[in-house]
Formats: sequence, structure tokens, C-alpha cells
Amino acid sequence: MLTIAEKIVLDASEKDDFDAIRDYSYAIRIDKKLPQAFMERGIRYRKTGWYRLAIIDLSKAIQKRNKLYYPRCFLERGKIYLRLKKYKEANSDFSKLCKISPHQISEEGNQKAILYREITNIFLKKPCINVKDIDLIDGKFCISEIYLANERRYLIGLKHSLKKNYDIAINYFNLIILEDPEFFKRNIDYYDLLPLEMKLILKTQFNI
Repeated sequence: MLTIAEKIVLDASEKDDFDAIRDYSYAIRIDKKLPQAFMERGIRYRKTGWYRLAIIDLSKAIQKRNKLYYPRCFLERGKIYLRLKKYKEANSDFSKLCKISPHQISEEGNQKAILYREITNIFLKKPCINVKDIDLIDGKFCISEIYLANERRYLIGLKHSLKKNYDIAINYFNLIILEDPEFFKRNIDYYDLLPLEMKLILKTQFNI
């Protein structure tokens, strides 16, 4: 039988973000040991852009070590760190998630963890980048929760650049530049990650 706090959390799942946050907060006042309430409120905070509060809630849920919830908390907190370009913290969360027993996480969750970990590896310039794993970027997951359209195009273009598929890569970069000519000048860290051959092509074709 559900407790009052658990019932509030269950009912709040059908509400919009701000009403749900209010209800999760009420449930937490009733039962501060309820990990699902912290996790769900943290996810809603992320959706509304309140990243600092989301990280606090998801961290509290992780600390409670409930096997039903903390795997997803690592995923959600890691996505926030990725959005904030805190790549070390994001990599840590996704790496922990990849080590969790398969029966505790869905196949989709595991694939997302691998994808996001490889993205952080790219930005951390780690030599262990597995290009095969980042094939997921333009496959099953478009990662729209984290990246805007041009950022997703960049990741796909970067992946093809790393695989030396320069003709495909330049098509994605061309779409970016048509929409936002200053993209690479404004995101110099993105530009720096490109292979030298790709930089030369961009310089020749777009004078970047």
C-alpha cells in the first residue's frame, strides 16, 4: 500500500512541470527519505532550466542508494553537467552508469550512457574515444534533450570527421554555417577538436 507521500509523487507525474515541482516538494516535506521524490523533482528542475537545483536533488537521490532510482539519477545529472560543459563531472556520472549491473538499467539507458560518455571523452580529448560507439549520435538518439540543432549537427560532423568521412562532415558543417555564420568563431573549443584536414577544408570553403 502506498504512503501519502508516494501517492503524491505518483499523481504528480501527470502534471505540468511547475505543479509537479510543487507537489514533489510537498511530498519531500512529508517524507525526506523518499528518493523518487528527489529524483522526479530534479528531472523537472532540469526541464525548466533550474540546473543548480536539479543537481542538488539528483545528488540527494543518489546518496540514498536506492537501486530503483540512482541509475537514472546518474544519467540525468550527467546530462545536466554535459549541458553546462562540465565534462569531467559528466564523464564521471556516465562512467559510473556504464559500470552498473545490466539488470539495474535498461538497454536504452545503457546505450545513452555509452554515447554521452564518448561525447565527454571527445571534449576531454581522451585517447580512448571509440568512434564505433559514437555512431549512436545520428542513429537511435538525437540527444535533443541536451544539444540544440546546430550542436547536434556539429557532433555528427565531428564524428564523420574523426572517421575521415569529410564529404559527409562538410554537409553538416555547411548547414550550421548557413544558419549561424559565427558558430565556430563563437565556439572555438568545438573548432579546436576538429582534425587538421577538416580545419583546412573549412578554411578553404568558408574562410574560417
